[in-house]
Amino acid sequence: MPTVSIVIATRNRPQKLERLLKCIQQQDFTDYECIVVDDASPAAVQSEYAAVWHGLDSRFILHRREYPGGPAQGRNTGIRAAKGTFIAFCDDDDYWTRTDHLAVAVRALESEHADFFFANMQTSMDGAIANSDWFSALTKIIHQPIAGSDDIYAIERGQLAEFLKHRIHHANTMVVSKALLDRIDAYWEKVNFAEDHDLSFRLSDAASRVLFRRTVTADLDVSFHPSVARTFSEQDRLLFGMLAALHAEANIASPLLRKIARGNRAWRLIELAQYAEKNGQTAAAVEFVWQSLLLAPSSTALRMLLSAMWQRITSGSARHQKQSS
Repeated sequence: MPTVSIVIATRNRPQKLERLLKCIQQQDFTDYECIVVDDASPAAVQSEYAAVWHGLDSRFILHRREYPGGPAQGRNTGIRAAKGTFIAFCDDDDYWTRTDHLAVAVRALESEHADFFFANMQTSMDGAIANSDWFSALTKIIHQPIAGSDDIYAIERGQLAEFLKHRIHHANTMVVSKALLDRIDAYWEKVNFAEDHDLSFRLSDAASRVLFRRTVTADLDVSFHPSVARTFSEQDRLLFGMLAALHAEANIASPLLRKIARGNRAWRLIELAQYAEKNGQTAAAVEFVWQSLLLAPSSTALRMLLSAMWQRITSGSARHQKQSS
């Protein structure tokens, strides 16, 4: 049985997938299996896998889904097939920047008796680094690393809550106990977008000990390229995000994390209001702002509401003057 099962969901990106698999081959830690789940790519794409698998050994396993189900179903297919004690992830269009990612993660998880590890990440656009500290919301508030390490930190629940106000855990750097993923039923398959938002809260709530590596270990490609997210409209992405946040609220025990999830849902209502206003739906925008204020009051929502009220007053005054004249 391997110590780590690496799960990769892929669709229509054989060249990017090949880059990632070669990156995994270079890991210092070798006691792993790599489960690639193809989410029903067309036959023309699947015919390229023979070339992609050239030079790979038996640790690299391909599962083919007959019908597309999205990232959550793809990853869950891999999780169910996994034999490892720990599950690692990486998106097929991204890659690990360090060859010691798995080695450091496994050593820390085992020595600290932890069940959830994640590391820092950078973003790149067309090959150039766009953000060298993607998890700056967390790196700014951590203090003392664990004994024997200079870049691994035990993260407390309050720090997780502060982090989740601004960011969510990304699959690219997560290494999680399979037992923990099984206990929380892994990814929620009812959504095809924002599934990682929901999982972040449920993992943070259920994990017994969470470790964070400050060193950047993965690259997230934010340049324009085909992706699942871009198949949805802006409004749909916001609605999926609200649904994911609500699912998290309904399935976590921590009142603090529920409050943060509620705040995230309230912020998406503000974004939905901005979207509605941009599309000329002024009345709907005001209603969304009111809902956001009632759900989790914020200065942004209050400013938006006061601005809308002022616009109504001034436009009403202008109409009255015009009628009088």
